[in-house]
Amino acid sequence: MDEWNVVWEGNLASAEANPGGGAGTGFLGIYCYPHSADPGTDYATNLSEGSALAYADTDDFSEDLASETSFDFVVKARWNRTHAYNVDQFDDSRCRVNLTATSSDWAVGSSISDVTGTLVVTSNESDGDFIWAQIYWNNAGSGYQLADDGTITVSEISIEAKY
Repeated sequence: MDEWNVVWEGNLASAEANPGGGAGTGFLGIYCYPHSADPGTDYATNLSEGSALAYADTDDFSEDLASETSFDFVVKARWNRTHAYNVDQFDDSRCRVNLTATSSDWAVGSSISDVTGTLVVTSNESDGDFIWAQIYWNNAGSGYQLADDGTITVSEISIEAKY
């Protein structure tokens, strides 16, 4: 099995709609995680970097992985309660993350162009300062794969919040 390359370009902490006004809103990392048949359950827990096929928490990151391995994109993010609370409760319709990812050679899937992922809440404590969530893209349940020697580039991750 050949290797393929995952490249993150740009700033992991980029933002749209100015959600960064409160301390702590932003991304904690991006994963290529083994494809899940039950993402609503699997991504509702704290993911492990060690279980990821690839992981980045810095800008301009690159990592090699085995080709034709099925994966989902997952972004771990948190919102300051001032951005994601509506009066006294979390409102997940107020939060979203978009992803743009292209590839030189998909084996399964196609490019993602500024697409909003599915949000799964991992922690929402009424007395806490943050709402934690993981947002995933799983190719409509089929996962993604790259062909031998393919390259995938994640060129945009944007976080939004209505406040």
